[in-house]
Amino acid sequence: AKKHGMAFYPSYRMNDAHYCSDPLHYPLTGRFWMEHQEASLGASPVPQYEGYKHLLNFARDDVRAYRLAVIFEAMDRYADVMDGFELDFNRFQIFFPPGEAAKHAPLITDMLVRIREHLDILGEKRKQHLKLIVRVPPALKNCAWSGLDIAAWTRQRLVDAIIPAQVMTLAHDMPIDEFVRLAKPSGCEVIGSLYGRSGYI
Repeated sequence: AKKHGMAFYPSYRMNDAHYCSDPLHYPLTGRFWMEHQEASLGASPVPQYEGYKHLLNFARDDVRAYRLAVIFEAMDRYADVMDGFELDFNRFQIFFPPGEAAKHAPLITDMLVRIREHLDILGEKRKQHLKLIVRVPPALKNCAWSGLDIAAWTRQRLVDAIIPAQVMTLAHDMPIDEFVRLAKPSGCEVIGSLYGRSGYI
């Protein structure tokens, strides 16, 4: 990427659900989950799929501390070559038990504050502003349902770019304008995203 003048942004999925179909036997179930099964949501916010009950609950201090430790390790590891870091809140858009996202949204914002601070420290050493990019659900109402306070993130100038995106779905009518209205005063960039395919199911 550097050879061709391109920017490099490592990306981290904040709550990936691929192990949730059968977590005790799935080969990619993480060690943290195996040793902290009580840290799961316990109930799925999406009634159509019970598997989401196995996702980690971000209302818990230990879950947030674990996620931050992984993110900081990745940032430190790539500090000399990265141009910033992406937090992927899109895969999957679930962080709290049913009905608790709005109450706990400040916990996610606090994580972003700490991540922004860590990124700025690394950037000072590089004498370069390292961008914080967030990939989020495709509409503000979906973000609010997930506990992602985009207005707070832009107001506090925590993020440099927002990528509203679908999940395994093609849609050409995402309400990008509402993100732009929030982002513009802070100078935050909004980048539209289209997946190249739709879900095979």
